[in-house]
Amino acid sequence: MGDIMVFDCETTGINPYDGDASLLTFQYKINNHPIDILAIWNYNDDEAELIQKIIQVFQSLDDYSDLITYNGLFDIQYMMGRTVITSDVYDASRLYQAIQDKRFHHDLMKLYMYENNGFPLTLNKLCARKLGIKPESSYVGRDMPKLYLTERYEEILKHAEDDVKMTYELAKTRREIKVLQKKNSIILQ
Repeated sequence: MGDIMVFDCETTGINPYDGDASLLTFQYKINNHPIDILAIWNYNDDEAELIQKIIQVFQSLDDYSDLITYNGLFDIQYMMGRTVITSDVYDASRLYQAIQDKRFHHDLMKLYMYENNGFPLTLNKLCARKLGIKPESSYVGRDMPKLYLTERYEEILKHAEDDVKMTYELAKTRREIKVLQKKNSIILQ
């Protein structure tokens, strides 16, 4: 398998422009290295600093690295929105450029939804079906705002870690990704 980066972020909602919105954690894994975790827990207090670290992560990758995500289009759009709110348009453009410099972005949710009559599966269901693995955490992304409000930070981190691990396991079946792309005529850039 070539150089890849798998990432996931957890948020307090689906609208990055909501006054109470916040980016909570960003976790990523490059090839066989351990998962790296960047996290904050206070609304907007450290979010601009977290976004600067995320920009540095993307800028530090080689240009030929592929991005593998599960519903990553949402994650990228959310990060862009939060960057505009907490930093400035210049930083949003730096983040966008750093992401776009990668060779390909493969959003596995978009690729695999064709196998489910056009409807997306949760990452948990897809991994159970395709790989026979289940996460240690039973949460899904929509549970994160409730966990945040009840200060269950460790559970948020565990969920994000599980998502990165499962997405990485799916990414190791890169031959299948290429087949799906050809079958569905999709290459997400």
